Amino acid sequence: AGCAPETKEYHISPSFYLGRGTRQGCPLSPLLQCPTIVPISCMNTSHKISLYADDVLLYISNITDSVKECLKLFDTFGKLSGYKIHWNKSILMPLNLAAKSEIQTLLVSDQFNYLGIRVFPSLSHISKWNYQSLLDKIKSNLCWYPLCLALHGRIATNKMNIHPMLSFLFLVLPLTPPAGYFKEINTAVSKFLWNNKRPRIRLKSMHQLKPHGGLSLPYYLAFQMRPLRT
Repeated sequence: AGCAPETKEYHISPSFYLGRGTRQGCPLSPLLQCPTIVPISCMNTSHKISLYADDVLLYISNITDSVKECLKLFDTFGKLSGYKIHWNKSILMPLNLAAKSEIQTLLVSDQFNYLGIRVFPSLSHISKWNYQSLLDKIKSNLCWYPLCLALHGRIATNKMNIHPMLSFLFLVLPLTPPAGYFKEINTAVSKFLWNNKRPRIRLKSMHQLKPHGGLSLPYYLAFQMRPLRT
């Protein structure tokens, strides 16, 4: 434990000891996080585990024995490090009915959210639900036809609003979108760019870079192919 004072309006308080936590914004906090959370992922290097900040995602088999051992591991780890699992926010999602019947100690769900992605046991369901929900959100955000914006302003608005959402989804969800997905996006974008009127410039020409005579309109199919390639 370290020792630090508190400064408030030019008044320095007496020093006090820091226990398990640190002040928000302290540069020491990330360094303390690493030696306490990393051992969970290093205990068995052949076991896949996802760590993002303080979120832990485990992939386990042999449910009957694995769940009990994981609970014991978390209990021991918590006593040594001071970290505790928020069990009310912890969910176990079985991939088949046999595994679901063996679970009695944790909250069981057929879906959960992780890093903004809705996860289901079926890959096709994951792809369909997440891509469709984002498409509905894009169409809702692009219903700003009456805005008094020039074409360049509408392209900039499209880049700031639609581009980040699609880039994030393509990065964390490397699954092929449903058929006709990009056609629907292009239709929604075209209606927004031309104020729901007949387009005067082809999207293919607008996708070109400005030095090549285009308007640098994002080409979302390329954004989806890039994470798949890497």
